[in-house]
Amino acid sequence: MPSSITIFKIFLSSPSDVQNERTAVEEVIQEINLNFGKPNNLRLELLKWETHSAPGVSEMGVQQVVSSDIGSDYDVFIGILWKKFGTPTKKANSGTEEEFLDAYKRYQESPKRIQILFYFKDTPIPPSEIVPSELLKIQEFKKDISSNKNILYWSYETIEQLSKYLRHHLPKRILQIKESPNIQSNTSFENTDVIETNTEGELGILDYQEAIEEHMRDTKDFLHRLSEATAWIGKEVSEKASEIDGLTLGGNQPSRKEIKEVLGRTASIMNNYARKVKPEILMYHEHFQKSIQAFSNLIILSKEDFEIDPEEIEITKVSIISLKKSVTDTIFSMSSFLEAITSLPRLSKELNRAKTNVSIEVKTLISNLNANHEIAEELLKKLE
Repeated sequence: MPSSITIFKIFLSSPSDVQNERTAVEEVIQEINLNFGKPNNLRLELLKWETHSAPGVSEMGVQQVVSSDIGSDYDVFIGILWKKFGTPTKKANSGTEEEFLDAYKRYQESPKRIQILFYFKDTPIPPSEIVPSELLKIQEFKKDISSNKNILYWSYETIEQLSKYLRHHLPKRILQIKESPNIQSNTSFENTDVIETNTEGELGILDYQEAIEEHMRDTKDFLHRLSEATAWIGKEVSEKASEIDGLTLGGNQPSRKEIKEVLGRTASIMNNYARKVKPEILMYHEHFQKSIQAFSNLIILSKEDFEIDPEEIEITKVSIISLKKSVTDTIFSMSSFLEAITSLPRLSKELNRAKTNVSIEVKTLISNLNANHEIAEELLKKLE
């Protein structure tokens, strides 16, 4: 019997310096179509100039050719920037900016019919490839979309990290559009043969074991990155404190301007930390919940279908205990870090704001960690 599939179109916009990322986005979408699309009777279609445009000419310039070929019939806009802002067009400072502005205009007209995901690559740029004017444009653009357009952008350091983010973000936003009430979707439908579904209830023991390994690995990776980021900022803040102390050596009395400059740099570092850990906290919590749910489902399924092997139970318990220890260690280190941050003197407006930003994210993480610690405890009790 034919089934209907909802097609969601994803438009990818970026300059040419993130070509590897463009390839990664395509691979993630193919993966999402297999793992997420089939169970939900939907499919993601990637729109990009390489596959959906063609040579041509326009009075308005090259960008108009691409924009006309792509059109505005898409549901999600993905923007990526790193070291290049792009070539100016008749309407904007670059093709990427023009494409973003077109998407944002559509959002203003109908907020529930389009989602915008923007990512900035946050890795060092080789000195020979640095173009100050390009970086300035990117910083101004980033500030504008955050402050004036309420866009929550995320940063990434590696292609693998970007791929992980997209695996989480795209399904979330697609479902948000799909489930919006009283909205006439701009997606199209097609008839096809019977679709093979793979719902949660149809997963087997081997599927859950694979899910556990994947989510456990990701959870520990996130905790490791959070610990590294926290150790880094702790060192940076200590160095800035030493810098202030150094200004007073030999009986010198530093000027207010000198102290405020150091405090300004400290605040900037702290704000950067808060910005970086926010997505990591969300992703950590997501993967922890999924790993625990997979553990729980595996236990239930094993009890129903098999006589549980005591050795398997011990292996499972060891895995949970290891995860719980990682959570406990992170709670301790983050609590100590929070205490150190909150004890910083209120010397300037910038530093006070940075303290607040960092404290909010760290408190959120500690709250999640405590809740997840309790969940792990309950799961261990089930294995007794």
